[in-house]
Amino acid sequence: MGSAGVAGPDAADHASAGDDTPDSGGLSPITSISLRDQARRAIRAGIIAGNIEAGEILSVRALAARLGVSATPVREAVLDLANEGLLLAIRNKGFQVPTLSDQDLQEILDIRLLLEVPAMVQLAGQLPEERCRHYRGLAAGIGESASAGDVVGFLEGDREFHLSLLAELGNQRLTDMVALLRDQVRLYGVPHLAEEHQLSDSAEEHAALLEAVERGDGRLAEQLMTRHLQHTRGIWAGTRDRGPGG
Repeated sequence: MGSAGVAGPDAADHASAGDDTPDSGGLSPITSISLRDQARRAIRAGIIAGNIEAGEILSVRALAARLGVSATPVREAVLDLANEGLLLAIRNKGFQVPTLSDQDLQEILDIRLLLEVPAMVQLAGQLPEERCRHYRGLAAGIGESASAGDVVGFLEGDREFHLSLLAELGNQRLTDMVALLRDQVRLYGVPHLAEEHQLSDSAEEHAALLEAVERGDGRLAEQLMTRHLQHTRGIWAGTRDRGPGG
């Protein structure tokens, strides 16, 4: 996974310990600003990308060591994620990532296609210029994360871009529902794409989708959003992209 900024005080202690530095286990160290939020983002991305495996029992202490911070913000972060359903609390043991079947993942994609594709068609031609500028900046940030091999930045940027676009329609239930579905996907192919410097192609799709929405081209927005979502059962999941119907 890619790098992540300046390490916080605890991480600095680990870094000075030489060979005693704990293995990050595929999770990016986080900085000292908003540790709870950054821990939540890093753990969420780690689950989605498969660096934290389904069925794995996680202790707060072990996660804190992997992230290079103290236990308190990590404990708060995992409780947040447990409340969102992304982690299961296991009594006297810690937390566990729920195991999802192939059928579960296909059903999630099917529902997202029903919700997100028509939403982008509805949004086409409705964004004011200042909002378009905002989304161009988000799309550029996703591209920068992809180029740097920063999986956490890529996944979080992708999440912010799409949920914010949905929020433009003013339907909070729609946005919340899609956010919940997004957190249940498993994109085990993304770290490999990052390692092979192949993530930029996926990143560029955000700019293409935004351009279609800006121009009011609902048909193109429909096609691009459908293809983008199909990556969740294709190259982002570590397999070939599937056509409609799986």
